[in-house]
Amino acid sequence: MLSIVSPCYDRLSRVEFMLFGVICWFLWKQRNDRVMQGEELNPQELAALAVRFINQLSEVESRTVSLNPQVTHPTSWLPCHHPGIIKLTFDGALFAGGAQLGLGGLFRDSEGKCLHWFSTTIPGPGEPMLADMKACLIGLQLAKNLNIQNLILEGDCLPLVQLISGPVDMRSLWGPLVMDVQALMASLDSVEIKFVKRTGNMYADALAKAQLSCACGIDDELIPDAIKQAILADSIR
Repeated sequence: MLSIVSPCYDRLSRVEFMLFGVICWFLWKQRNDRVMQGEELNPQELAALAVRFINQLSEVESRTVSLNPQVTHPTSWLPCHHPGIIKLTFDGALFAGGAQLGLGGLFRDSEGKCLHWFSTTIPGPGEPMLADMKACLIGLQLAKNLNIQNLILEGDCLPLVQLISGPVDMRSLWGPLVMDVQALMASLDSVEIKFVKRTGNMYADALAKAQLSCACGIDDELIPDAIKQAILADSIR
């Protein structure tokens, strides 16, 4: 594979190389869709999808905030005082030395009320940043399913936030996952991703470690009492 990718990287422009990577990704996805679901696209449709996807990624790059290490990042959860904008805090955890990944997150409105949350585990192996990336991905999938169109994402892994905010590097092992995340971000009306300190993300962290096997909780249903009380205290602070 590297014998194909390396010459392309040397000879193609950035946009051409991204298009090459996206087409490869779509070919692999199309192969899986055909095997699993019997779906099939002709080459013209696949190429058109790839071009549309590149345009969507460009939109995401223009909408995500640039990260400045001089900026003071929140050390506690802060509501977004704009009605209609939802905040999703997400986090990941490792169990059994990375053999299992815990994923957690919660959606809150401008008043701090918990609207939805998730806490689940998936098989590893994995590392902390992979767990965070998977948690971000599940959160975005839920946002799309719940028709949440205006979203602020908050995570406490700075390298991940920087990776998602920047252009996709298809040579990186993270490339396909970043592409999945950015594709979901591009499907929303407005989206922003921010880095917060761990103390500003403690409830998502607790949900990631709770192993509740809940794909999507409604309001504070089944949420552990300690987390519920802390969220309530935040909302009335």
